[in-house]
Amino acid sequence: SISLPRAQAQNLLRRPGAKVLTSIAKEANFVIAGEDAGQKLAKAQALGLGILNEEQFNVLLKEETLKNLAEKEIAQKAKFLNEIFELNNSKSSLFS
Repeated sequence: SISLPRAQAQNLLRRPGAKVLTSIAKEANFVIAGEDAGQKLAKAQALGLGILNEEQFNVLLKEETLKNLAEKEIAQKAKFLNEIFELNNSKSSLFS
């Protein structure tokens, strides 16, 4: 789970117009997963959904343009952030 209460996170996403699902489904654009996400994370991965950790979620929320994004654009931004974080993590592991 993430440190932000679930209801608060859902409200922050709904405010700019995102549709929040309560279960993992292929219709989802992305999933926000904490450190101990468990079976829901595995299901999201199996469906090929974008997965954001708490840090990525916070970056998405802080973006001023979030208010102007449609659901599809939010998903694209989430995927982009995920790719950046993966790239940064792979670079740091190369130099460790």
